[in-house]
Amino acid sequence: MLILCVVPFSHSMASGIKLSVHPKADFFEWSIDLSHIQAGQSVILVFPGDMLVDAWSERNDLTLAPLFEYAMPRFELRYDTFDCWVRELIMPKDNSVGISGEGRILGLSGQEKPAPNLARGEEDNWIISLLEEFEKAHFEAGIFKGEVVYRLELSAEAHKEKRIVRFRSDKGEVPLVYIKSTDKWLVQPIHLFTFFEEDLLLAEELADFRPRINPVLLPPYVNEQRQSFQDSLMHHWENLNKPTLVYTWNIGSEGGDKCAPCSAPPPQTALLEAIGIEAGSPNLYVSYTILPVMADRELTLEDFEYHQYVFEMNEPSKGYLQCPEAAEYHRQVKERQRIEEANLRALFGLK
Repeated sequence: MLILCVVPFSHSMASGIKLSVHPKADFFEWSIDLSHIQAGQSVILVFPGDMLVDAWSERNDLTLAPLFEYAMPRFELRYDTFDCWVRELIMPKDNSVGISGEGRILGLSGQEKPAPNLARGEEDNWIISLLEEFEKAHFEAGIFKGEVVYRLELSAEAHKEKRIVRFRSDKGEVPLVYIKSTDKWLVQPIHLFTFFEEDLLLAEELADFRPRINPVLLPPYVNEQRQSFQDSLMHHWENLNKPTLVYTWNIGSEGGDKCAPCSAPPPQTALLEAIGIEAGSPNLYVSYTILPVMADRELTLEDFEYHQYVFEMNEPSKGYLQCPEAAEYHRQVKERQRIEEANLRALFGLK
C-alpha cells in the first residue's frame, strides 16, 4: 500500500475539452462540447491561417460525455481460486508489463475546400465571432499573426444545459482551445473522439486489424479507488508531451464486439446522427485520444491500431493454504505483486 504515497490519486476531474471529428470525403465534421461553459463565458478556438472553417450550428440538448464514458479504461477484478483442497495453481501472466498505448491522432486530408464563412453572427443562446487583427492584438494568449481565431460566447441569458456546437473545416488539424480562468486565457488539453468509416480508409490499412487487448496488472486496492485513480491518470496523460491513445475499436453494425468489455453503453444512434455520423454504418472505427497542450495536432493515419486499456486486479486467495503446493502459490503471488506495483508506477511515469 506504500505506493499510495507515491502515486498522487486525487478526486479532481480531468480538465480537458471534449471534441469529436469525423473525416468525410471533402471536409471534416467537428463537434465541441460546451456543456460546462457558464452564461457569459467564452471559449477561443485558434486555427491555422490557411484553414477554412464554416457551417456553425448548435444542439442544446446533447453532450459528448457518453462517447468518452464508453471509451474509458476498463477495470476487471478477479479472485484467486487456489486452495490446498483444490490445489489449483495460478500462472503469472506474461502480458502484464507492456502498458504502451501512446499513438498519434488519426485523420485524412481534405480534398475540396468548403466555401469560407466568416461566422460573425448571433444565435439565441450564443454569439460566434471571427476576431479581426486588431482584436487579436488585445488577446493575451499568444496568438500569431495570420491565424484564424473564433470566439464562442454564451449570452448572459443562456440557460445551463447540455450544449454541442458543430462546425466544418477543410483540414484535419485540431484547433487550440482557450478558456479564461482567473483573468488569464489558458490553453486546454483536448479529449478527442475520432470517427472513420471503412470507405475512407485504405484497404492495406485494414488488412491487419485485429482486436488486441493487453491487460495491465494493477494492485487490487486500485479497484477500491477506481474513480480517483482514473481521474489522476487522465490528468497525468493531459500533461505528457505526446498524445495517449486510450481506445480504438469498430462499433459499426458489422464490427462484431462493440468493446470488450464495456464500461458504458456504446454511443446511441441519436447522438451519432447529431454530430454527423450516418446511422447503420457497417464499419465505423472510433478512437479516443488525449492531446496534451503541446502535442502535435495534425491528424494522420500513422500508428492506427486497435487498442484498449484494460486494468486487471487480482485478489489473493483467502482459502486454506497449509500444504506444500502453497509455497509455489505464495511465490507466484509475490512476483505478481511486484509486477502490479511496477505497472502502477510506470503508468504515472515514476521509477
